[in-house]
Amino acid sequence: MNNIFFFIKNILPRNSPYLIYFIVFNLYPKKDIFHFSTSICASIFIDDVKKEVLKKIYYKAVMHRYKLKRLFHRYYCKRLGPPKINIDLYKTPLTEFPKSHTISLIQNNGIFNFRLTDLLTMWRIALENSEGLFSDPLSLKNPYTGKRFKRHNLYNIYFALLNTEFHIPPLLSQFLLLDFDIDEFYMVHYSLLHDIAINNYYKNMSEDEKFSDIIDLLKNHSDGDYSIQTNCSPEKKKYIISQLDYLLIHYYYTGYSQNPKMKERHKKKLLAGIGAFLLTQDSAIFCSNGLIQIL
Repeated sequence: MNNIFFFIKNILPRNSPYLIYFIVFNLYPKKDIFHFSTSICASIFIDDVKKEVLKKIYYKAVMHRYKLKRLFHRYYCKRLGPPKINIDLYKTPLTEFPKSHTISLIQNNGIFNFRLTDLLTMWRIALENSEGLFSDPLSLKNPYTGKRFKRHNLYNIYFALLNTEFHIPPLLSQFLLLDFDIDEFYMVHYSLLHDIAINNYYKNMSEDEKFSDIIDLLKNHSDGDYSIQTNCSPEKKKYIISQLDYLLIHYYYTGYSQNPKMKERHKKKLLAGIGAFLLTQDSAIFCSNGLIQIL
């Protein structure tokens, strides 16, 4: 049923002079509308009048195939029975939302209804997933079954989102351009995903982790050969964090970003921030003779 040539043969008589063009087209590995346009419509060996006729034949065959698919789809949905889920992830009935804000997906011989904003949030989080300072994008899964959504499900979700007023993250659009291939997406956008991982790590740090990395930051990027001694109260520790916390994101980009321009920009901000901090006569910091002592 997916082979467009099957529908074309049933539209054209056997002695049609146009059949030969589609026989040749059928030899191509892919027979979608994009390849039809780049092969037949863009051919310099076919005059414009024949191209228009071939277009009408192709579009008519596509429409017949679409109608037949819809018929099978409706029959299949009736056999599956009623949807298994009729609430969103916050247990709000989906009937309370506009119809354009919901979607029905078939998986594991069952129909699942979702609120599009739930799927959009889950998808963004999955693509931005990271472990520590390293990116680890994940496939979107059905929250009720734990099964990965197939590629056709992802297309249905994306095009349903296009029919809403919701903002679609650029990362999701870039994923679409790679045919929702998670491995290709990770390879092509490795640098961008790595920078997202850096931001995720910074947002989720504990106070102890921040203080420890601030000490490393001062050791590795202070002018001169400083040694660090720490002996301070929890209150002073919090104060130090409040003063130098903003430099950590520059520190991580400087050390871990895969984008040379990004590393260069953040290193300048890091060194400028450290220099400005060490010039202040702060009672919580004592600097002399190659020693930074946090009191």
